Amino acid sequence: MVVGKLLCILVALVLLSSPSEAGCPGSTPNTIPPITAAPTFVASVPNGKLYISTEVKPPIRVLHVYGDAYERGLAAGQLLKPQLTVFLPDVLKYMDTKLETVIAKYLPFMPKWLTNYIVSHGIPEALDLTANLTRPFTPQHFVDEIRGISDGSGVSFGLITRLNMIPELIKAACSMIGAWGPAINLAGPDNTLFQLRALDWDTGGPFANYPLVTIHHPPATDGVPFATWGWTGFVGAITGFSSSSVGICEKWWATYNGTYFMEGYPFPYLLRDILQYDPDISAAFNRIMHAQRTCSIWVGLGDSDTNQMRVVQYSHDILNIFSDVSYPSYPNHPNFRGLTYVDRYEQPSHSDCLAGLLKYAITSNVTFGNEDRRILPFS
Repeated sequence: MVVGKLLCILVALVLLSSPSEAGCPGSTPNTIPPITAAPTFVASVPNGKLYISTEVKPPIRVLHVYGDAYERGLAAGQLLKPQLTVFLPDVLKYMDTKLETVIAKYLPFMPKWLTNYIVSHGIPEALDLTANLTRPFTPQHFVDEIRGISDGSGVSFGLITRLNMIPELIKAACSMIGAWGPAINLAGPDNTLFQLRALDWDTGGPFANYPLVTIHHPPATDGVPFATWGWTGFVGAITGFSSSSVGICEKWWATYNGTYFMEGYPFPYLLRDILQYDPDISAAFNRIMHAQRTCSIWVGLGDSDTNQMRVVQYSHDILNIFSDVSYPSYPNHPNFRGLTYVDRYEQPSHSDCLAGLLKYAITSNVTFGNEDRRILPFS
C-alpha cells in the first residue's frame, strides 16, 4: 500500500537544512512532529464512523464510509453536518473576496472567454458553468454521492457541487514528490515508495480549517477500499491511495498553451476513479489516455508493486509520462536516481527551493534513523 511516509523524510530534511541556503523563502523550519496517536471516536451512523485527531490545529477529521455511493454520501452528510453548514457558505464568500487574486494568478493561463466570464459573472457562476459543461462526462456515482451528502446534511446539492468544481476551475499550485530505492538508500523487501503531495495554496482561507481524511469502503463489486486527503464536502481526489497499489497526487501546469477544453471528465473525479477501480499505474495511465481530458495539470502516479512513481503531463492535447530518468532536467530541477518531483511553480521552475532541499540531503550526508538514506544523483 502506498503510504505517505515521505512526509517524515521531508520533515527531517527541513529540520536539518537551512531553507535560506536552499533558496527557499523564509527561515523558520517546520518543527511540528508527525501525528502518532490514534484518532478519537466521535460518532457513528449507519454506513459511517467519524474520528478526530486533535494533535494538530485545526484538528483533522477521519471519516469511514461504507456502502454504495449514495449511502456513503448520506453518512458523510449526517456526520459532517455541523461543518458543512458553516464551511460551504464560507468558501463561496471567500472565493468572491479573492476574485482579484484568482484573476491575477490563474486567469492569465485560461482562455480569454473564460476570463471574461469569471470577471463579469463571478466565481460562483463560473463554478456552475464548469459543473454544467462537465456533467455529461461525470460518472453517476459522484452525482449520487453528492445527493447523499445533501440529503444527510440539508445543504443544497448545488452548493456542494460548486465546492467540488473549485479544483477543476482553478487547479492548485502544489508540489509532489516520489522517492524510492537509491533515493532513500533502501533495498530488497524494504524498498518502499514514499509519496508526498503538499497543498501549497492559501492557508488563510476556510479550507485549512476543515481538513478531512475519508476512507471509502465500497461494495466488493464496485472497486476497492481507498483513502483521500481533502476537505469537508469534497468528493473528488487530489491526494490519495488505494488498497490495491496506486497512489495519486496532482499540481497545476500553468504554462500550457494548448487547447483548454471544459467539456470533459473532471480531473478530481478521474483521479478518484483511479483509486477505486485501477489495480496499477498502467491501468491508471490507460484511463487517463482514453479520457476526455479538460484542463492542464501534472499527475503523480505511485505504484507500491513496483515501488516507483511516474509523473504525468496531462492536458486536452498533450499526454506525457516521465520517470526519474526521463524527466526533463534544467538548472532549477536536477534529476536524481529514484526520485521524481515537481514543485509548486510554473515549469520549467524559476525556484531552486525544493531542489535545494534535496541537494542539501546529498551534500550533507543526511541520514534518517539508523540507516543511511542519502539521495544519490545520477552517475
